Amino acid sequence: LKVAKDLPADAVVVVILPDGGRGYLAKVFNEVWLRTYGFMPRLDTAVQDLVTGTQEQPQVTRVKSTQTIADALALNSEFVVVFDNSPPVRYGEISGVLRLEHLKAGLASGAFEETDLVSAHMESKPIPLGYTDTIETAREELSDADCALVLREGEVIALLTTSLLP
Repeated sequence: LKVAKDLPADAVVVVILPDGGRGYLAKVFNEVWLRTYGFMPRLDTAVQDLVTGTQEQPQVTRVKSTQTIADALALNSEFVVVFDNSPPVRYGEISGVLRLEHLKAGLASGAFEETDLVSAHMESKPIPLGYTDTIETAREELSDADCALVLREGEVIALLTTSLLP
């Protein structure tokens, strides 16, 4: 911007981005990465056919990391995603996920208290799936996990569970 401020309006500025060996440019131009984060056009019957969420109103049940287990249980959802920002939410801003059955089992065994913060008992964040990924890709990815975050342009639009797959 500093260079361009003194140039005429029709001037073109070329910026060369060094990769530095970390693979940033390879990641940006990698079709698998682009599809996973929802930046590629759809191929076939896609994950987006299974969800109704948007970037502004994601189809997820959520709590903040500072809320309690009692707050999460009151939502009565099989999975609760933990993030502190308001939508739209980028995948990197997701803290983790809570499973209703895990919370209930922890309370029943006495390992958890209803006043415990959810951040103390959440599991790692679900795997990412691009909204244009095929249903078959979703099925393959969910063979080792029971939920995934559906992304559009890097932002969360839904939580997809194995029970939603046709």
